[in-house]
Amino acid sequence: MSSEESYRAIIRYLTDEREPYAAGTPGNTKRKIRKAATCYVVRSGTLFYQRRLKGQNDFTELEVVLQDDRRRELITAEHVASEGGEHLNQQLTWDFISQKYWWRGILKQVKDVIRECPECLYRRSSDDGAGNRLFARPARRKTTANANDEEEEDEEEGDSLVFADSSSQLRHKATAKHELVF
Repeated sequence: MSSEESYRAIIRYLTDEREPYAAGTPGNTKRKIRKAATCYVVRSGTLFYQRRLKGQNDFTELEVVLQDDRRRELITAEHVASEGGEHLNQQLTWDFISQKYWWRGILKQVKDVIRECPECLYRRSSDDGAGNRLFARPARRKTTANANDEEEEDEEEGDSLVFADSSSQLRHKATAKHELVF
């Protein structure tokens, strides 16, 4: 089941009291829909993800974006800052989007859209490599003996960023995973 189908199944479960599941939905899938739906609410026909605020009993509600075209539009709009048209890096673009919106694989899609950005492609191709970059690709260390164990850990940890600026060698988790998989 695709991400969009999963969200539509949750919307149906939350809004249709008579038939909360599509005909022929297996029992195991029904259980997964019920479990996933506990983190969502529908307001005026729009699905919102409820994220608990750290250390509080309050929630913040993030709009779930279902359409791929709208996702790309949101990413592009946040990537190009309104002040001066400056292009933001992956982390800042993700930070701005994740304050209001939610969907499965948001960070990966931000990375993909920024990689395809014509302005950023031009800058990367004309960059001579001199100077510090604000963000670099995640560092992956693997030994032959522990390769399988570390691959599993990488999948569990999610994406992370390594600051390439020499003044701050920090490893920073980008996001916790709250994904639907049916």
